[in-house]
Amino acid sequence: MKRKFCLLLSILFILAQVACVSNEDQTPIQGTSTESVSGQVLLNWNLGLFNQEVSQGELVEILEDGLNEILTEKGKTYRVKLHYPKLYEREVLDGVKLEQIDLVREVRESAGQFDLVTMVDTQQEANQIERPYFELAKEGYLYEIERERLATTQISDQDWELAQIDSKVYGIGFQMPQLIGMKYSVDGLEKSGIDSERLSASIFENIEIYEEYRRKTGSIPIQWFGFQLFNYINNPLFLPCNNLCWEEGRGFTSIADLEGMSTLFQNALELQRRGLVQSVNVETGLGADFLVTTIGSPIFNELPYEDNEEIWIDKALEDRKLLYIPNPSLAVYDPANGDLRTAILRDSSHPEEALDLLRLLTEDPDMANLMRYGTVEVIDQGKAGRMLSSTAFMELQYYGPRIANGALSDSTEVETADKAAFKQKYERTLPQDYPRGFRFDPVPVLEQISRTNEVIGPMATSEISEEIRMLAFSDAQEVLERLQRELEDAGMDEIIQEANHQLEEWRKGSPN
Repeated sequence: MKRKFCLLLSILFILAQVACVSNEDQTPIQGTSTESVSGQVLLNWNLGLFNQEVSQGELVEILEDGLNEILTEKGKTYRVKLHYPKLYEREVLDGVKLEQIDLVREVRESAGQFDLVTMVDTQQEANQIERPYFELAKEGYLYEIERERLATTQISDQDWELAQIDSKVYGIGFQMPQLIGMKYSVDGLEKSGIDSERLSASIFENIEIYEEYRRKTGSIPIQWFGFQLFNYINNPLFLPCNNLCWEEGRGFTSIADLEGMSTLFQNALELQRRGLVQSVNVETGLGADFLVTTIGSPIFNELPYEDNEEIWIDKALEDRKLLYIPNPSLAVYDPANGDLRTAILRDSSHPEEALDLLRLLTEDPDMANLMRYGTVEVIDQGKAGRMLSSTAFMELQYYGPRIANGALSDSTEVETADKAAFKQKYERTLPQDYPRGFRFDPVPVLEQISRTNEVIGPMATSEISEEIRMLAFSDAQEVLERLQRELEDAGMDEIIQEANHQLEEWRKGSPN
């Protein structure tokens, strides 16, 4: 859950209720034979992650040319043509209209045009939630992928299980577990003469060191960003509800009722009571003099390391050398993964070639590197001994390792050399009793979700949310009990009841 508060990674669900179409028959609904100029099969791939207005030109060249170069090297008899989704005008709150991607509509209106589609859940407004993988699978637009036909050992059992809808898989996607930790100013450590070897991975175990820093420098050591407190929770979260969690042995529960929350609030309050915390915001950034703050970028490493980073300090970006200390006990594994999947459409005329492309995205390091790094311009020497590259497209840096198997991409200097082993280890942090393949449908309780999200969450402006965000409370138990009451008054019990009902219905049809 942790980073879901800080990074605001939203999972979207489609509001429109549509009739389901059986997907038992794998015969294409409709298809047209599309061949390339050379006579080879041409696969049309709708890369529905990128707005066409910002993804033309260079990105087309990077991905499409790169994909086809790899296919040529491997002697494949097909090529790929990339497409980007249209923008549709949608009515949103207060009569305001917004242009946004609607992949479900795109697929419905383009029968026979595409062979593959890459999709991800999104959320524009409280009542504008879209989950194309779930909806397109339910409507029968996606080709069922049988694991034995995919024929690869590079997709983990957990990735496969989490991709299931009604015990079937229609799309392939990947995620890497990420570690939460703290980052320290190397300059602050040097000025105070503090040996980094003394630092524990847990911020709450370093109180004496932080007090030493303050005595020596006169500066407050901890720069506290809003919901940093929730970085210390290991429970899966069911977005778009910011407060519905899964706890092993208990099932669905409210964030305020999680075991250990009282201790967590008390620990944070103790830091505040000792004068070790300065609350900051995203507009001003960190103070010029600081020692420690939360890590806000993915970490694929268990060991401390130094790296340079541009950070927001006093309303300006500054390049600083930082010491990153990951906390192996705080591993983020988002079960739904935003349902980022690449699927074969049932009306594809070339399902075998499309299945082969999915196999390459699953097991081929060249594909993994292309999707993660993009360009061929050399800027970094990776741990694997190959020259790595980068791209200016942030979407590719974030989504790329989830389209192709990011565990197989070359590691940078600050990553573990064997990301596949790292992935396997931290996949096990997902609770054993978590219902793998279950998807919570928020539509029946959207009103309650909206109200509870206003009580506490990244965008909440309630009085109690501000108190917790700024650590502006004097009694940890009192503020936690008040949070519980306000969530209950906003409809938290109804959300939990609905989630349990959906889970019960899901289990009736699940072979597991």
